[in-house]
Formats: sequence, C-alpha cells, structure tokens
Amino acid sequence: MSYRFAIDRHEAGSVVTDTLHLRTPPGLLRFAASQAGAVQWARARVLTDRLARPVRRPSRGQPGGEGRTQGRL
Repeated sequence: MSYRFAIDRHEAGSVVTDTLHLRTPPGLLRFAASQAGAVQWARARVLTDRLARPVRRPSRGQPGGEGRTQGRL
C-alpha cells in the first residue's frame, strides 16, 4: 500500500487529491475502494457544510462580545 496527496490551487480555493495504491485480490479491492469512496464523499459533505456556515460572533454584553456596558459614576 502507498498513499500520497496533493493540494493545488483552484479558482474557488484549493483542491486536495488523494492517491492510494493497493495490491489485493480483486473482490477485496472493489470493497475497499467503495468504502474509501464513501468516506471521501462524507468528508467532502462535512467540510462543505462547515465552510458554508456563517461565523457566529458573540452578542453584545456576552463574554467576548463588543460593547460591554459599564456603570456610570
């Protein structure tokens, strides 16, 4: 087995290419390839969902938020 990956520039950001070389009986290779493909698609969905979410910022008055109120003298 050997594994390598490449990260290349893309107009929308980056593209990751995974390459896995295996030597095994054909039936086991098909099974392993289908499982690996399913995992890669699931990872892609999770990353897409995470990157599509807006960044949440703390609301005012909350720890880390801007504009905390202070009492006047």
